[in-house]
Order: sequence, then C-alpha cells, then structure tokens
Amino acid sequence: MLYGRKTTALTWKLERSAWLLTKYLARFWDSTYYRTYDEAPGEPAGHWSVEAEVKRALAHDSDFCDVPPDAPHHGRKTSGMARDTLDDSRAAWVVQDGNYLSARWPGDVHTFATAYAKLLHTHYGTAKAIR
Repeated sequence: MLYGRKTTALTWKLERSAWLLTKYLARFWDSTYYRTYDEAPGEPAGHWSVEAEVKRALAHDSDFCDVPPDAPHHGRKTSGMARDTLDDSRAAWVVQDGNYLSARWPGDVHTFATAYAKLLHTHYGTAKAIR
C-alpha cells in the first residue's frame, strides 16, 4: 500500500525523544514503553523505529516526508511539545498523496481529520446521515 507513495509517520527523532524521556524519568521501570520493537544486539539504534519500518516499505527513502527545515513553524512541528487544535494547525504535519493521507502522531489529529473530511467531500460529496 505504501510502495510508490509519499507518506509520513512517527519520526525516529520524536520516538527517540519520548523513549529517552520515559526511560530515565517518567517510566524508568518500563524502559521500552515508547518503543514498538527493541533492537537486538548489534542492530543500530532506531532500526526498528516506526520511521525505519515505514521507509523499508517505500519505493525510495525520499518518499518519507519529514518536516523540511525551512517549513513555517518548523520548531513547533518537530519539538513534540506542541499539538494542533481545531483552530490552529501550525504544529501539524500531514502528507497527502492522491487519496492517501498520513500524519505522524496524535498531535496532528485535528489537521488530519480536517484533511480527511475534505478528501471524503471531494470524492463523495455531502455526507448523509445513516439511520
């Protein structure tokens, strides 16, 4: 499904930041809390991160769209400390490729939902209630 598409996902930078924070401060008793899979001995750090897993499913590493350094509000988008709201999408990073839509983490949910609603409206018109 991802091969040949542009996409985004949880970046290794965001995943690693959350993991290190909980590893030493918040959840020191569960050091892999924010990791999907832990690396085996000899594997480089981040080998089983979400970003690395997604990149392995893509046609090219460049199909993974991270926030470019010159993007407006880059710091807000990449800090992991800011979330979007219904009225403020500056912290969000959502990627659309045709009818495929992706976001990185729950902090992008409002912008993702708005983009998804627009995508549905484009393809299906006005929604009707199901009773």
